[in-house]
Amino acid sequence: MKYYNNIMFKLFNDLNNSEIRYCHFKSNQHIRQSFAAASDFDLLVDKKDKARVNAFFVNYGIKRFESPVVNNYPDVENWLCFDDATGNIYHIHLHYALITGTTHAKEYELGLEKILLDNSYVNSDYNVKMPEAEYELLLLMIRLALKGTPKDFARAHSGKWVLDKGFYDEFNYLKNRSDIAKLEKICREIFDADITAEVKKCFKSGIGYDQYLKLYSSFREHFSGNRRFSFLNAERLFWTQECIQKNGKVNKSLGGFYITKKARYRRRGLSIAFVGVDGSGKTRVTQDICSWLSKKN
Repeated sequence: MKYYNNIMFKLFNDLNNSEIRYCHFKSNQHIRQSFAAASDFDLLVDKKDKARVNAFFVNYGIKRFESPVVNNYPDVENWLCFDDATGNIYHIHLHYALITGTTHAKEYELGLEKILLDNSYVNSDYNVKMPEAEYELLLLMIRLALKGTPKDFARAHSGKWVLDKGFYDEFNYLKNRSDIAKLEKICREIFDADITAEVKKCFKSGIGYDQYLKLYSSFREHFSGNRRFSFLNAERLFWTQECIQKNGKVNKSLGGFYITKKARYRRRGLSIAFVGVDGSGKTRVTQDICSWLSKKN
């Protein structure tokens, strides 16, 4: 299915005709939902093109929102695009570096941006550049290993760890579109023989708790030099952010200050008043509009 009348389709068409290097680097299994505004877009952009893609988005009328205090990561920007024709609001994450890791911390910077950008193609159905399936599958396995927590590691050691359904579905989606010989060749160009062998095993037999343990250890050792901060600092950041969220909600319920998880527009917006007699539907309209706008912010 093609989305010729969708503003995002037109945006990607113009982006493809520019010299800006980008690709939609993850969750391409759900790209259709993204075009329906039911999921976000995650674009990896060459850091050298940062100023150009910002100017491109501004010219398209897309608004940049400041990242919230909670879950604020370096080299990631939040943009919102409104489609006049459908009323859809699209949330676009611009990534200038591949950063992953545990929740709230994202302590690893992978350094694989050039490889993904060099091996992307334009998907004919959606007109958006995507990495070849083998590269996206390999990135998925890396993310799975580096996002794991000590609790996940302990559960895997006890044989109680099970692959998350979302990862499981995405793994099989990409596996069915990948060639094992090509995947092996890519692994050998980036990693050592041991990691290549583990990736091949996962491709052939799936990711059980035993394979997860090997991926967890192997990729963490390989990317140990790519840590943005130590394990202890990652844990401290995780629990700090958790406390900010939980205590903030309690404080808000008592009428106090709350540090929001929502992105904020840089400039002050307009004040809009809904005027009408009692029973005319002011409250309902206001609630519906707030609900609609809150879906992507």
